[in-house]
Amino acid sequence: MELAAAASARLPDLAATHLGPAARTFLSLASPSTRLRRGGPCGEADPVSRLGGRPLLRRGSPWPATADGVPLTFVAQVDTAEVGAGLPPGLLLSFFYEAEGQEAWGFRPDDHPYWRVLATPVADASPAGEASFRPHRLVPERVTTIPDRWETEVEDLPGADGLYDALGHPGDYPRHRSGGWPDVVQNPMRLECQLASNGIYVGGPEGYRDPRVPSLSPGAAEWRLLLQLDTDEAAGWTWGDNGTLYYWIRAPDLATAHFDHTWLILQCY
Repeated sequence: MELAAAASARLPDLAATHLGPAARTFLSLASPSTRLRRGGPCGEADPVSRLGGRPLLRRGSPWPATADGVPLTFVAQVDTAEVGAGLPPGLLLSFFYEAEGQEAWGFRPDDHPYWRVLATPVADASPAGEASFRPHRLVPERVTTIPDRWETEVEDLPGADGLYDALGHPGDYPRHRSGGWPDVVQNPMRLECQLASNGIYVGGPEGYRDPRVPSLSPGAAEWRLLLQLDTDEAAGWTWGDNGTLYYWIRAPDLATAHFDHTWLILQCY
């Protein structure tokens, strides 16, 4: 959950007021993130963070497609050095999704062919394919995030309701971001990523009763928000019913730049 600048400045005092001795533990959960504000139209050949346009990939790289051969849509490019957010420097990350049908929402284990994240060294990058969306520059801005009210770390914290009410809502859309805690539309996602990526269907309550859940659940804490892409009419897309795409990656895979090991969740209102 992204905090507005005023709320971020007041966070220590508000936490002390509402949480008492638990304030220090809660404040340790606050995490920096990089807000990616949509700027004006931009060129496609510059190795910068942007929405849409043509991706910059290695020459000869195959265009990602679903298992049925349907080409995925390029939606965004992130310059890791520019964005920071714990990303390894010197790479361009190209984010793809099956944007036309939007069949994958991330709760089925077999959803994984419907998105892709490709990492390309900046020195090896050149324009590829055709654009589905007009290119818009993304301008990085450092912000502070905290867990959603119902994340496991805070769901049972006494006084949390009052704290979150006092913090309010940033109310600033669209919210494209990399790193930190997500702006949750429906429910926390880390356990969903962990279970679905390990072969458990989580589109209903039966999946959470699977006998494998107790052994898999501790791994949910390893998942990190790689990129959050909000519905953005100026960019040319709507995810579900004014929802958000979330690309997730496990911390060990992020540390070793294994961007082929990601999971995607789509949530909407």
